[in-house]
Amino acid sequence: MCSVQLICKGRGVEGHKLLMTCCAALEVVSAADPCYAAELKRTMQPNFERAFNRVFVVLAVLWALYCLVVYPMQKWSEADKEYRAHIEENCWAARGNEVFDCWKYEEIRSGVWMWTLKAYYTRESWLLALVVVAVPLLSYGLLRGLLSLRAWFWRRFTSDSRF
Repeated sequence: MCSVQLICKGRGVEGHKLLMTCCAALEVVSAADPCYAAELKRTMQPNFERAFNRVFVVLAVLWALYCLVVYPMQKWSEADKEYRAHIEENCWAARGNEVFDCWKYEEIRSGVWMWTLKAYYTRESWLLALVVVAVPLLSYGLLRGLLSLRAWFWRRFTSDSRF
């Protein structure tokens, strides 16, 4: 029984006529060409480069979302908590126009306005572009270089020929 047939039967596709026809055709080809079975086995190996690229793209998108949306919202939430705590602490005894002046002072003091998305993007636009683009590119280059170096060492020290 050839490896192609084992692969097909191992996947539980006995009931599907189209897949069985495909498996039968592959079995005929592999029986006619013994090297094809070895090629099929080689091509069925996991492609770690493609997997690394896909994982990296997902992580880069998550990084961009964090930098562009989540981080300013977290900072705004922290500033808003500080603003509300200072209002409760300092503005409770104010009367009339003093209340609005106290609120305005505490708003400026806590920096709530600095963490709105519009103010954040205006203030940090050049830095955001750098962080969102440069950090993933640098990390991708570094990780790919380290993985290539590891693969080179692995092939060099596990080969049968000794130079």
